[in-house]
Amino acid sequence: MIYALNVYDIIQGKEAIYARYAASVAPLFNNFDMALTAAGRNPIREISGQTRNHFALVQFADIENFDGFMAALKENDFHRLREESTENYLWTIYEAWGFDK
Repeated sequence: MIYALNVYDIIQGKEAIYARYAASVAPLFNNFDMALTAAGRNPIREISGQTRNHFALVQFADIENFDGFMAALKENDFHRLREESTENYLWTIYEAWGFDK
């Protein structure tokens, strides 16, 4: 099990493009062993001055599912929508500690 943590800002005025991106990507979840674990917006408390306004935590069965998902985003030109509507975007992938099985 791995987790992809995404932190990002949606560019002001580009909310509709991001909404189109999110709606387009959601059906891809059915093609991979993955699940949206958590998502949120508007940080309650800033820590270390590195705040992004949005986050998503996505669970993948393994790195192959993550790589397949990323390839599907590229094949369907969904990266363009994300890049047009977000900034300060970071992907970080973590292995599960093992006690969450």
